[in-house]
This record gives sequence, C-alpha cells and structure tokens, in this order.
Amino acid sequence: MASGKQNSVLSMSLIITGNMIGAGILATPVIIGLSGLVPALMGTIATWFLMTISALIISNQKIFSEDNTSDLPALYHKELGAWGRWIAVAANMLILYGMLIAYLSGVNGIAASVTAHSIPSWLVIVPFFLLAGSISIFGTSVMTKGNNLFMALLWVGFLAMIIMASPRVDLTRFSYMDWPFLPSTVPVVITAFCFHQVIPMVCHSLQNDKKSIHSAILIGSSLGLAMNLAWIVVVTGVVPVGGSGTATLVYAFEKNLPVTIPLAQLIASPWLTTAALFFASMAILTSYITLGTATINFLKDLTEKPRLSIFLAFLPPLAAALVYPDIFLRAINIVGGIGLDLLFGIFPAYLLLRYGMKGTRWFGRLMMIAFFIVLILEIGQECGVLSIRPGVESWNPLTDY
Repeated sequence: MASGKQNSVLSMSLIITGNMIGAGILATPVIIGLSGLVPALMGTIATWFLMTISALIISNQKIFSEDNTSDLPALYHKELGAWGRWIAVAANMLILYGMLIAYLSGVNGIAASVTAHSIPSWLVIVPFFLLAGSISIFGTSVMTKGNNLFMALLWVGFLAMIIMASPRVDLTRFSYMDWPFLPSTVPVVITAFCFHQVIPMVCHSLQNDKKSIHSAILIGSSLGLAMNLAWIVVVTGVVPVGGSGTATLVYAFEKNLPVTIPLAQLIASPWLTTAALFFASMAILTSYITLGTATINFLKDLTEKPRLSIFLAFLPPLAAALVYPDIFLRAINIVGGIGLDLLFGIFPAYLLLRYGMKGTRWFGRLMMIAFFIVLILEIGQECGVLSIRPGVESWNPLTDY
C-alpha cells in the first residue's frame, strides 16, 4: 500500500474513531455500568461486533462507487423505494439531529459541573456551536486536519484521566452484576459504536478501494472499542453504583450527566477534574465536527442545495438544545434504540439477507432478530409499556465508602 494511501486510511480511521468517541463514550459507562462490569464488557463487545459488521455491509454497496456524490439517502431510495426512502430519511434525521442536540446538551452539562456559579446555558452552547459548526462547514479536508489534531488532544486527556483514576479502582466493585438491566443499556452502546453516517465520505475519500475502506473501518472501530473497554473498567471500578451523595452512577443516570462528572467529584483532584473536562470537551468536539460534516453532506444529497443544507444541518439542533439543555442521556437513548437500530442495525441486516452469499445469510437473520429485540424494548420503554430499572438495591451502599 502506498504511503499516501496509508496516510489516507489512517486519517479516515481517526475520523471513524472521532465519530465514535463522543457523547457515546461519555454516556456508556453511566448506563451500562449499572449492569456491572462483566455484563458491561460482554454487552459492549457484542454490540461493537454487530455494529462493525453492519458498517462493512453498508460500505460494500455499489452505489457509492457508481456516484462519487451519493450519500445515504440515495442508498435508501435505491433499496427501499420512494416510501421507504422517506421513512429512512426521517429516521436518519432523528439520528443526526438527536446526536447534535446531545452534544450541545453534553457541553452544557460539563460546563455546569465545573463552574461555581450558575451561568445561562446559551453562554456555553452558542460559543461551542460557533466553533464546531464553523469547522464542519469548511468541508472534509479542513475537518480531517482539525479532527486529527483534536483526536491527538483527546488521547492525551483520555490517557491522563485513565492514569490518574486507575489507582482508585476498587476490585470489589467488579463483583456486582445486574444481568436483567443489560438489555436496556444496548441503545446507548449502539450510539457509542455508530460511525455509519461518515461511511459515504470514507468511501469517496478512499476512492472506493474496498481493502482500504475495510481497513479504515476495522482500525477505527477497534480503537473505539479499546477506549470504551478501558473506560468502562476504570469507571465501574472507581464510581459506585448507588449510595448517598451525587458521585454515583445512579445519580448521573437520573440527572442526565456525562460520566466524567461523578468521576471528577469522587476523586476530587484538580488535575483529574481538568483532565476530565479536557477529555469530555475533546470527545464531544471531535464527534460534533465529524457528524456535522456528515449532516451537511446528507442534506446536500437530499435537497441538492448546499447553502440551505448548512442552515438545516445546524439551526434546528441549536434551537432544540437551547430549549432543552439537560436532555443528554435521554437524547442518546432514543437515537440509539430507534434511529440507529433501524438504519444501521435492521437495514444492513436486510442488505445482507438480500445480497449476501448463502453462507452469510444466516448471520443476517441473527442480526435482524437482535436489532428487532432492541427496537421493541426501546419503544416499550419510551411508551411506558415496559420499565427496566437498575437493581441497585442488591448493592450494599456501605461498601461504596
């Protein structure tokens, strides 16, 4: 592989990782950590595997090599027809807008946790929006350069936080397990491993070379998996599930807070607080930039009006975040359990069943069943028909302090 192609694969891999390491990694330990370490690790690996396979399925579609400007709406139209296309478009807009809202809400939550005085949410959200949105608007080349820099900074913050928090890991916390709660955590984990909106951009940037595209997907998603696993181990070992006070997973779950907040409160180190703030900010910034670019490209393919696509990409999520600044975990849960599950779980399974070789179609059926179960559980919970709560009563709060 030529040096230039290697650099391109690496850049696209980092874009994929950057798209994964955002609101998802800040939310995953809060949600899946409530099921305990062993269920969390098994659920995370299984979800990563299914989401990576679904990404490879989408990247193999011929439409991206037939048209260098095609994006996901064109794929939906080709495979699902006019009505199916608009259903898929609506689901994808739920994903794109929901995640952009979650990023803006997450920034507000982080800022609120580290400031001694209450400040209006718009004073936090608007400056972040202007910075991240501006980088996204200037296109893939500028976004790639900015993403590489921000990813390097993100790794610095992540490693610093892991190193400082690891000595506080309590191995006795790893014995806690709540398997019945695990199924309700999958939507958030799906969000942590979703980078599928940038697949058309990756295909076009790598000139539709399948080997390079697959390498970028596998490298990028594997880096995201490694970071998520290390993060889950540290968080579940340091932050108690329940108990008194605000530095617990249950409190963060109930208040829609990123996991860096209870972690920083519990350890109470100015260095760790700084690292947590830095990591969380970089995680959200890298994801917002890549997803913002993907949203513009998606709307450009949909409307064929570049300037209009920019306004449609950013103004509705900004307005929603200003109205609902504390919707972080709720937005991620709905996006993962409904939008992502439909488009990047069930839809790729359908493509595998339709176009896959005979030896692979059984896996398409397995994927279809798995993602349908997640969809039914999420709709049931959102409609109030089903309620799955963490069994924190089985955890003795006296052991947490």
